[in-house]
Amino acid sequence: MKRVPWYPNVPLALIALSWKWAAIILGISLAVIVAMWGASERGSTLNEAPANVRGSSDLSARGAIAPSMSGSLLPRTLKVTSSGPTTINAPEPVAYIPPETERWSCAQIQQAMMVQGFSLESAMIGSSIAMAESGGRGAATHVTDHEWSVGPYQVNLLVHRQFSEGCARSLTCSTAIVWRLSRGGTNWNPWSVYKSGAYEGRCA
Repeated sequence: MKRVPWYPNVPLALIALSWKWAAIILGISLAVIVAMWGASERGSTLNEAPANVRGSSDLSARGAIAPSMSGSLLPRTLKVTSSGPTTINAPEPVAYIPPETERWSCAQIQQAMMVQGFSLESAMIGSSIAMAESGGRGAATHVTDHEWSVGPYQVNLLVHRQFSEGCARSLTCSTAIVWRLSRGGTNWNPWSVYKSGAYEGRCA
């Protein structure tokens, strides 16, 4: 029997092998492209959920995460770099602190509260609390080991960390905070001057 030499089949084998490797390389390339596209879609800035505050036009009321004194509660941003996703701290916002001479009257506080949605009776109570707490001053600050209360209503930012200092010092924005904390003017117990009666007679 005459043997058929094996070498005529070599080119066919090489062609088949080349197609096989080409298919593998193409598959890997497509997988890499899909992964990169997905990462770029997720790479748009992702901020941790801000807390919306009802009815306020102040931007700081719309979710500025309250910066703690250590900065640990600053908004965190996910940024996609060439080496992969990286979590970074956003720059710390600079809180506006009103001058010591700036203070709001009972009438001004009551007006801000009624615009927010408080009834006249609740606005009378809330303005009296503000006067008892701070004298109506946005710059008012009280700090202890477990308290950092600021603004006209003396919002304790160590307890209510979802609010920013700038918001708590602004009359319009802090009034929106009070709306939430007092449940629309139906619960004033979070303020010690209310429970002790020290607010009474502050705003006639």
